[in-house]
Amino acid sequence: MRKPAKLRLLAALFLAFSLLAAACGDDDDTAEGTTDDTTEDTTDDTTEDGGDDGGEVGELSGAKGTTPAPETTPEVEDFQSRMDTYAEENGIDLAGTYAYGPESYDSTMIIALAAAVAGDDGSAHAAEIVNVTKDGEKCTTYADCLALVEAGTDIDYDGVSGATDMSGNGEPLVGSYAIQVYGDDNRLDPEQETFKSVEAGEEFKALPVDPVTAERAGDGVLKIGTLLPETGNLAFLGPPEIAGVQMAVAEINEAGGFNGQDVQLVEGDSGDTTTDTAVQTVTRELGENVDAIIGAASSSVSAS
Repeated sequence: MRKPAKLRLLAALFLAFSLLAAACGDDDDTAEGTTDDTTEDTTDDTTEDGGDDGGEVGELSGAKGTTPAPETTPEVEDFQSRMDTYAEENGIDLAGTYAYGPESYDSTMIIALAAAVAGDDGSAHAAEIVNVTKDGEKCTTYADCLALVEAGTDIDYDGVSGATDMSGNGEPLVGSYAIQVYGDDNRLDPEQETFKSVEAGEEFKALPVDPVTAERAGDGVLKIGTLLPETGNLAFLGPPEIAGVQMAVAEINEAGGFNGQDVQLVEGDSGDTTTDTAVQTVTRELGENVDAIIGAASSSVSAS
């Protein structure tokens, strides 16, 4: 018996959900099978003496914290500059953060490239989500990757957020984060910021690609939904994530879109775990026949 359309679509969407859900930080446990090459203390000793300028040392001086972020390479700086411009032109207040913007951007690109490889916006594209992220010729833009796909070349999309390689079950194999340090003025000191990466264990790298069991025909128009925090306790993450998706869709369409047509975007609020906003959003977007959903920023919301 065939699954109801909504259940089939949910199955097809699972990999897209995992792109951001696996990267988010509201779960306390470290993923099993991951390794990190360093262990950082959370705080440094502070003194009551004045700083370099002879002023008073703040209470937070030397305190450390982490945030998900790719290393600030020239490519990342260029992306942030483009995001600033896009946000200003489209009335999006980034509030000084790019958190998860690169990941949202890359998630959109991966979905579109998977559909291009499959030649289908239906459930068949889910089988290509993992494949377009590794074991092919590297490419970094939708236009360049699409040219390779059209030439019959296997691709390995490397995104703004770094290597996007995934295990067979759709989990990222490499993640990066910034270690931020407070200066004497009780503000984060960019000069002390460093970057670290964490890589999955060999057993995860060797996982075979999960088979797609859903059966859903495409209609030739790739439609992407979002499940991103416009309200709730993670609403501060919404603007860069929303901007990242919108930027990617705009660039995809400038490069020809999917199947010769523009990719369509259906946006929705995820809220947080105190509401059923996410369920309402997903139900609405499934009713609008979206082919994939990007989100949520919270693993708990994605699980719900």
